Amino acid sequence: MAEAMLVGAYDEEQVVTPSTGYNPGDIVKTPSGRPGVIISQRPLEEDEPALAKTTGRYNVASASGTTFSAEAIVGWDDTNKLAVAAGAGDFDIGTAGKAKVSGELVVLVVLNDSVAPVADFETRIAALEAA
Repeated sequence: MAEAMLVGAYDEEQVVTPSTGYNPGDIVKTPSGRPGVIISQRPLEEDEPALAKTTGRYNVASASGTTFSAEAIVGWDDTNKLAVAAGAGDFDIGTAGKAKVSGELVVLVVLNDSVAPVADFETRIAALEAA
């Protein structure tokens, strides 16, 4: 199974494949520092250019016992390839699009939505309009 599967819209950022290669659906940190999900029709080898989607909604693998409330910040453990609690992994990847309860093996993640919860959307819009 891919580490993440696209469920919604996206933006893209170009990355260079490291010596370990990339597979479609791999979660990576892009050159801008944002998390992204590799898009490709096949595995990529060292130094191949690749595209990473940096927004969208993804089903991301998570341990059965890990739980998230809706809109909680989700981290990424790059060693174990699993979604984890915020700050517990290598980097945060977004927010939980809905609650994940014990026993479920994936969490719905809104990629790069870790600046503010979805419920705070009106506040973010108002701040942009005031600027």
